[in-house]
Amino acid sequence: HTSTQTKAFLTERKIELMGPDLVPNDFFLIPHIKNKLRKNDFRPPKKQLMHSKRMFWRYLNRTGKSA
Repeated sequence: HTSTQTKAFLTERKIELMGPDLVPNDFFLIPHIKNKLRKNDFRPPKKQLMHSKRMFWRYLNRTGKSA
């Protein structure tokens, strides 16, 4: 993806971004994702990251909530 595509996606869904200093480093605001990830045992970090991103975007698309 490109930054232009990402900005368009976020704008369409009215998703407000916060700086990393304002957002907790945990999925505190998205317990659904945290619970889904807890059920899985991942070995390679790359697969874990890919799964986390996939779950995050599915959640946003389904609920229309902002990050």
